[in-house]
Formats: sequence, C-alpha cells, structure tokens
Amino acid sequence: MKDLVVYLQAQVRSSVEKKTEELKDKLIPCPVRCPCCGRLCANPDPSHTVHYACGHYPRGFTGRYVRFSSGKEIASTLMCTEMKDCRVAD
Repeated sequence: MKDLVVYLQAQVRSSVEKKTEELKDKLIPCPVRCPCCGRLCANPDPSHTVHYACGHYPRGFTGRYVRFSSGKEIASTLMCTEMKDCRVAD
C-alpha cells in the first residue's frame, strides 16, 4: 500500500509540474522586444526562434524624441513601419 501512495504522489507531482510549465508558456510572454518601439514579441509558440509584434508603438514609448532647432524636444510619433534603416521611409 505504501508503494502505491508513493507512486501516486510521484504521478500527481509530475502532472502538476507539466501543467505548470504549460501555463507558464501561455501566461508569460516571450521577453524579446522590438528594438525600435519596445513592443513585446507576440509569437505564442514557446520554442519559437522568429519573433514578431502584432502592431507597433510610436517610438516615443521608448523615450525616443525629436529635437527641433529651437531646442524643443517632443516624443517621436513615428512608427517602426514608417522607418527605413533608422531614417523616415520614403
């Protein structure tokens, strides 16, 4: 009987650990961020190697700003999709 209890405890522990890992993969997003706007990766596959974001934020969200000749600075409203090699897209 004691062996059965030990066996069942091991099975339950294994099942709980497996479910915990599955929930972590679903609830904790990939920590990789878009280098331009800081948006988190939206790829739901926990073993992915290709990162992507569903939409992007204005660059001002990460502290990027536009400085005018007068010295005034405002948050950049350009989106990643409007950029080309760190310059405004044509």
